[in-house]
Amino acid sequence: MANYRKKRIKINSKGIAFLAAVVLVIILVILLISKIISSIASKDAPDDKEISGSSTPVTETVITETEPSTTTIDVDLLSGLYSTNVLLMDAEDGSVIQEINGYERAYPASVTKIMTALVFLENVDDLDQTYTMTSDIYDALYYQDLASAGFEKDEVVPLRDLLYGAMLKSGAECCLAMANYVAGSESAFVDLMNQKADELGLQDTHFMNTTGAHNADHYSSCYDMAVILREGLKNDTFREVISTEEYAVAASETHPEGIFFYNNFFLGLYTNEAGGATLLGGKTGYTSEAGQCLASYCEINGHEYILVTFGAVAPEGEVLTTSNLHTADARTVYERLAAYINGN
Repeated sequence: MANYRKKRIKINSKGIAFLAAVVLVIILVILLISKIISSIASKDAPDDKEISGSSTPVTETVITETEPSTTTIDVDLLSGLYSTNVLLMDAEDGSVIQEINGYERAYPASVTKIMTALVFLENVDDLDQTYTMTSDIYDALYYQDLASAGFEKDEVVPLRDLLYGAMLKSGAECCLAMANYVAGSESAFVDLMNQKADELGLQDTHFMNTTGAHNADHYSSCYDMAVILREGLKNDTFREVISTEEYAVAASETHPEGIFFYNNFFLGLYTNEAGGATLLGGKTGYTSEAGQCLASYCEINGHEYILVTFGAVAPEGEVLTTSNLHTADARTVYERLAAYINGN
């Protein structure tokens, strides 16, 4: 048998070192790439505070002494009211403080005119323009038991006066005139109102008219109406109108002595001060089906709050000291809120 001589393998230490260095570099590159991919993925991933399946982040309310949220108010602000549906909102951040049936659909009556005024203002550039009151307006209102501001057929009325007549006196003829001016008809204007409700993301609001006249398909919720009022308060003219206590229409051929409007909201108050809260403005409403309704706002320590109440009715057999149950509820809630905030 032949003898085979084993070959000696000579180990090259320099080669091994080079190979090890190459492997190390590859590992470092892999780790670096992995870190970059992880970083990119974390940026693209939804934030922990986002709603699952939605791109809308959950709002985190910053709580201060004058910014209560649902979790910071530990006393019942809404007990013992005449209204069946109530919602109190922080006007500055939109958070709901407390509510009773606040998300339920109900009839808003003339509180509807808050949306009417808002849509009108968003579609009119010059309130000094005029509108001639047409006969079809009065034909449409003839059989309806709705409030009037006092303007007459064929009267030439500045748009500004129509706005004040609708908001302060709840004038139905003003609402129809505003609708005709902007959209050509009430039905076309109502389409704009419903479009605005959709833009605001309202789920429980649908309008059938500009006045709040009762209709089974004309409804809103306290929450939705609070959102509408909050949106309106962003408009300086809207804010000025809803907080005006008195307004004088200039003398004209039709009205030689002019017309004087008192705000129905303030007529229901013997004072706009409520235990540390100042009631700044509001829009009232009433039908037999809706009860007394009100959307108002107040200021406490420089911070604003919105209260919407629907369905206020007098308890059977109870002797009342006021017929303005909606404003009585507003005073009660605002007083309690002010007392809580001020530690009284």
